Formats: sequence, C-alpha cells, structure tokens
Amino acid sequence: MAALNINSLLAHFDDLKFFVLNSKIDVLAINETKIDSSVNDNEIHLPGFEVVRKDRSVNGRNGGGVCMYLRNNINYQIRDDLCVGQLECVVIEIIRPHSRPFLVSTWYKPPNSAQDVFRHFESLVDKVDSEQKDFYLLGDLNCNMLDGSNNHNSSTLTNILDIYGLSQLISELTRITPTSRTLIDLCITSSPEKISSSGVIHLAISDHSLVFMTLKICYERTGIHRTIESRSFKNFNHHHFLNDVAQQPWDRVFSETNPEMMWDVWKKLFMEVVDKHAPLQSKRVSNKHSPWITHELIRKIHNRNYMKKIAIQENNTSAWVRYKQARNEANNAIKSAKKYYFIHNLKLNKKNPRKTWMLIDELSSRKCRRVRNISEIKVDNEPITSAVQMAEVFNDNFATIGSNLASEIQPSSTEPQFYLQPTDTIFSLKAPSASTVCWLLNQLDAKKATGLDRIPCKLLKLSNSIVGPPLAYIFKSCIDAEIFPNEWKIAKVIPLFKKGSKRELGNYRPISVLPLVSKVFEKLFIINFMIIIRKIGS
Repeated sequence: MAALNINSLLAHFDDLKFFVLNSKIDVLAINETKIDSSVNDNEIHLPGFEVVRKDRSVNGRNGGGVCMYLRNNINYQIRDDLCVGQLECVVIEIIRPHSRPFLVSTWYKPPNSAQDVFRHFESLVDKVDSEQKDFYLLGDLNCNMLDGSNNHNSSTLTNILDIYGLSQLISELTRITPTSRTLIDLCITSSPEKISSSGVIHLAISDHSLVFMTLKICYERTGIHRTIESRSFKNFNHHHFLNDVAQQPWDRVFSETNPEMMWDVWKKLFMEVVDKHAPLQSKRVSNKHSPWITHELIRKIHNRNYMKKIAIQENNTSAWVRYKQARNEANNAIKSAKKYYFIHNLKLNKKNPRKTWMLIDELSSRKCRRVRNISEIKVDNEPITSAVQMAEVFNDNFATIGSNLASEIQPSSTEPQFYLQPTDTIFSLKAPSASTVCWLLNQLDAKKATGLDRIPCKLLKLSNSIVGPPLAYIFKSCIDAEIFPNEWKIAKVIPLFKKGSKRELGNYRPISVLPLVSKVFEKLFIINFMIIIRKIGS
C-alpha cells in the first residue's frame, strides 16, 4: 500500500494512471485530490481499481480532499463511523477469508490546520484502538518528522503515537525542493512486525514523493491480468464459412418431429461449422495504457523521473533546472499527444456517429468498463468463499426476489379481469415465414453478448439466409406443439455490484444473458402481439 500527495488528481491523472498500471500497488491513498461533486467517479477511474473518496466540503476544487484506490479483488467496507470531526480522511476495513480484518486509512492535514485537529485525530485513533484490529495509516500529515526538527506539530503527533503504541516507519525525506527538505508524508501502523518493507519512491508526478509499506500478506492479483474466452477470427474467411454452413444437411432438422430434438440437431450442425472457422480460445488481457501514450512519451516520462532523482542527490541549482526542463518537456508532450489523439480521431470518424460517440465517451469519461471480482459473500453472518457455493447463493437469491416482493403486496379484493374491457379479437400466434426469421436474424446487433449456448451473434447474423429457414420451421413446430425448448430458458446470470459492501447479497442486481435464438423467438411474439394491440386500438 502507498500514498501520494498529488496536488490535483485531475491535473496529474494521466501520469498517475501510467505509474499505477506499471506497479504492483494494491491500495493507493491520494491526498490533495482537489475535486468536488462536479467530478464523477468515471473521470478518476483507474482500470482494475475501485475508488473511495472524500472531497473537501467547501471549495473542493481549490484544495484538500482525499481518496483511496483499492484493487478490485479486495473485499472492504467503508468505516465512516470512525472518521471524526472535520478530518480529511477515509477509513477502510479490509476483509480477508479466514483472517482478522484490518483497518487502512489516509489522512491529509493541511499545513495551516488549527491545533485542535490533533484532538480529532486522537479521537479517531482511540476509536480504532477499541476495535482491536491492525491499523495502517498513510498520508501527508504536514508534520516534519526529521530528527532535530523540534516543531510543535511533530511533537504533538509523536505523543499521540506513543500513547497508542503506533510506529512511524518512514525515515527518508518525502518532499524535496530547491529550498526545502522535509519528511511530512508518513506511514503509521499498530503492527510494524507485519510490515516486510517500507520506504520512499521519488516520483515526478508532484513535488511530494510516494511513501509505501508492504504487508506480509498475499492477494491473488486478479486486477492486473484476467483471462477471457473468445472466438478467434484470425484465419476467418466469410466465404468459406458460408459455403460450409450451406453444405450442412439441414434437411435433418425437418425430419424430426419433436421441437427439442429439432433444436439439438440445428445447434449441432451450426456449431460444427462455427467451431471449425472461429474456434474458442482463452487469452490473457491486461489493463491498457491510454492510447496516446507512445514509446517516445514513455522515454520522456522515465527521463523526467530520473532527472528528479539526480536533482535530489546533487541538490544544486543546475540539477534542479535540468529536472524542471525534463518535467516540462514530458508534461507538455503528454498534453499535446492527448489533444492530438482526440482531434485526429474525431476528424477521422466525423462520418461515423458510433465511433464519434465512443471518442466523446472516452474523452468525457462518461462510461468506463469495470471488472469486479467477487471473492467472498456473507450469508447469515457466515462468510462464503467457494465459487460454487457463491453461485448457488446468488442463484437462490435472484430466483426468489420476485416472489419475496410479491408477498409484501397486500392482496386486492378486485379481480384483474375487472380492469379489462371485453373484446371480440382473438390472439393467435401465427407461424413465421422463413423470410421474416431471416430478416430478424439480420437485425441482430453483431456485438450482442453470447449466452450459455455459445452461439456467436456475429456468425448467426452473417449466415441468416441459410440458417433462417430451418429455424423458422423450428419456431412453427414450437408454436404448434406449444413447446418452448428447455435450453432457451437457461440464462447466464451475472451479479452486478451496485454500491456498499461487496459482501452483502442485497448490493447486487442480476443481469441475465439469454440464448440469442430465444430472443428472436420472443421478437416474433412481440410482433404478433403488437398487431393485435393495433387492431384493438383502431
């Protein structure tokens, strides 16, 4: 875990993102974020992390504010109950399976704080002490802890640490400028024996250096790389694919009498060709740098960081001048590259609305894709960590949401038929024509998610004129036999985290991905139903 006074998160966000994606940090505390409610979480999102923030309540864009980034495989809960008074702090309780939870906090103390801020801090420490949990605090406390500094703030802080048995681990300078050298960014803990290493990294992101401490615990690093399963189109030739689809013995579908068997035959014939031309593959994907970060920019960033180290070591005017030149060159290059990337691509895609909106979303951070891992769920105050057990718990919970809500509704004395007007119109589901089914298949969004049947929408859409007629026959048979094939009823359900504790079942909502063919069949019902509605309304 690490902490950095960044002196404006938005101004240095690209630099921070570049650093974090090249690091192994699991928890990162940021001080002086200088943001307020006008800045949404998407604008400060780091891939693979979740953010917890506390903006300064007044004039947040002008100073103060803290936030904490936690890798998305970490179970945690926010402990606002421990924050006292007007302290600019965030306290997080991290929960690990079969282990005692521990507390991590960041606190930013402005240099001009009133003296009673230490009274609030001592109240926080006292509350933490009563929890009897390991405690780790990182942040810019603006108390110079250098030996011999002998200032009132550092003496007061030292007294509090001594009273509660807390240790301050950083002994190296953390803010070095041509005119000052101080140790004000600190790592404090109640359990120094559980720290394997601590220290300072002199980054050029701001005039403060990054401080860190490493705990003797191990987390699976699911936030750095993840494995996904997808179809390989590397050697795909759509002419060869369509030819092979056309060569399949589709007449076998028409020879069956049971819709369930018809579907099994259709799926087997189609997937044989799909697996041949676009085989499934597992590949590892990592969080990517911003697309405007080039090798030349990376070289300038490394040179800037190197020049700062030299300036700190030599501590003379010429070294600081060289560092400032390298810093300005790198910062200006990043801004120019980002500006060029968006201007160039917006011009390039001015006739492509979809690409244009993707660029606008990227620029404005309106949307960002987050991958959240669920490693533990709490049921009746008992933690569950087995993937199979968690799946069963989620399934049971989502399957009973509707009935549980319905049971809370008071029964009505009025029959539902009372609200319906009598009509002579009779609803009958007409068998679809082959051309209608082909048209519906062609209307599918090629990027639509794949269900458990693993039928890719892109290839279903591409081959609509060939696979549509046998599908139309299956749909007609389902209508005649009043059967909805069992496989079409099975959905891939994804628990989507909303907010709050990731361990609570109630903080998730289900997203269901149904087989694509079932959605086409459903569309036929909608078309028929709308025809009846229009007749009744006319």
